[in-house]
This record gives sequence, structure tokens and C-alpha cells, in this order.
Amino acid sequence: MNANRKEQFKIRFETHYPRLCQIACGYVACREDAEDIVQELFVGIWNREADLMPEKDFACLLYTSPSPRDGLLS
Repeated sequence: MNANRKEQFKIRFETHYPRLCQIACGYVACREDAEDIVQELFVGIWNREADLMPEKDFACLLYTSPSPRDGLLS
């Protein structure tokens, strides 16, 4: 595994995770469910290597993706 990719992913996760959880909380009643949804989104991004895209495109993907439970990133 590329250590640089892992570090970049960690930075992006830490940057976007809190805001995405806030957004998800607007759609589900339980904070834990919101966190699960966001974590699943990041797992799908990692598995598809979508984290390798430029930051602007990455952020656009994050904030426009439906739930990973909808199948887009699974």
C-alpha cells in the first residue's frame, strides 16, 4: 500500500468526516447511523480508488453522493 495515499486519505477523511456526519444527521434520526453512512461512503471511495482524484473533484463527489446504501459506491 502506498503510504502517501494512506496519509492523503486520512487527511481527507479528517477534513470532511465531521461535516458529512452533520449533513447525514439531517436525514437519519440516530447519530450512530449517520456515522455509519459516512464511514461506508469512505470505504467505497477507498475501494474504488476515488480518493486519488484532485481535491476539488473529491469534495464534489463526497457532497453529491447518495448514501452508499443506494449502491453507488458499493
